[in-house]
Amino acid sequence: MAESSAGLQRLAPFVLGRARRGVVGSSRYAQRLRTEVLEAARDPQRQPVLISGEPGLEKDNLAALVHYGSADRRRLLVRMGPIFINIYKTVLNLTVKISILFT
Repeated sequence: MAESSAGLQRLAPFVLGRARRGVVGSSRYAQRLRTEVLEAARDPQRQPVLISGEPGLEKDNLAALVHYGSADRRRLLVRMGPIFINIYKTVLNLTVKISILFT
């Protein structure tokens, strides 16, 4: 149990909270994006979602919308880059269920 607690404390800086806002706008692109976010969140097979785009496009927020709209909403959403692979390996040994967003 202490091992799980220590692992969670190391993940604390990378945990993403709730989505800050939904998809704003009434254009056909905004409507399509809202539909795709809902489809990804409700996917019964829980397939991975690739969110790409230029800096400043709120990709983390879209990931949070998908995650917290899904059945996995009670799990942690963790943002990690490739340099955190060692932490990821440690997380795999924990009994805590999380979703991981690689950037």
